[in-house]
Amino acid sequence: MLKWFKRKDQTPPPPWSGYENMEDFQVFITHVKNYFLQNNIRTRMEEGVVVLLDNGFGFEKFGLQNLSQICAANPKQNCAQIIKNHFDNIREGEKFTREFEEIKKDFTKVKDYICVRIVHEEYAKAVGDENVFYKQVCGDIYSMLVYDLPTTIASIKPSEAELWPINDEELWALAIANSQDHYPLAPKMESMGELKIFVLENEHFFGPNIILNLEEWKEKLCGKYGCIFSTPTRHLVVIYPVNDLEVIQAINAMIPSSYNINRQGPGSISNNLIYYNNGIYEHLKYEIEDGKISFYPSNGFIKVMEEIGKTQDT
Repeated sequence: MLKWFKRKDQTPPPPWSGYENMEDFQVFITHVKNYFLQNNIRTRMEEGVVVLLDNGFGFEKFGLQNLSQICAANPKQNCAQIIKNHFDNIREGEKFTREFEEIKKDFTKVKDYICVRIVHEEYAKAVGDENVFYKQVCGDIYSMLVYDLPTTIASIKPSEAELWPINDEELWALAIANSQDHYPLAPKMESMGELKIFVLENEHFFGPNIILNLEEWKEKLCGKYGCIFSTPTRHLVVIYPVNDLEVIQAINAMIPSSYNINRQGPGSISNNLIYYNNGIYEHLKYEIEDGKISFYPSNGFIKVMEEIGKTQDT
């Protein structure tokens, strides 16, 4: 006698979601839909996006990747509240943003909101050069000028900055200084196996800004030959001071760690490994295939390794 039973959906959830099974991911999607239904807003779900079919938020659609990853990392019973808090904050932030639009031309009123944020290259370039003010730091890591508003972060347009009595160099300096003042940073030394590394973890989005101020942190975070760092997410920075050939062990540990954390999120920035020394950033390229790491150091880093080797041979 055949027994029929309903099998669980074996389709894997989207890789960007952070979920391990489709059932939990569908619960997340249901909570998102319910939130908007409760606010009388019709929606349409697309890949990684919820599209709003009615007015009410000031936006036409929202990306779900970071929100999904946050929910996936928390107990299931907290998911609905996390989603509610997320979209409530966006709605409140939109109200403030509309009011803020009225004062953008007055530099004296907006200058304290000007900050800088570290983002991935695709994020910086996604909305067009006319809508964002950015610079490459190294590799696919970029810095971007933003307004740091009470419940949201908004990009600064070059056309807005042109109206202010300040040049670009001064504007970037102000943004970096404001970020430092508003978000004091405190990297801590931790162990990664036998290695000693510095880790900076923050709930806010501005922890990775430390990579713009490494000269100021040189005495603590850099070794004789600088440091290697990664910014896998907006909430985490890992820094290794370079003093000797132990750096090879550090690279072998940091590559898979940064790669996996960046894939998992939330708030992914970059899986790049960067070498910093005396104000110069160099991308240390690598590939991971079938669990094997291929490492392609920069010319500057090769010279440093040769110098370290000579020093330790004597």
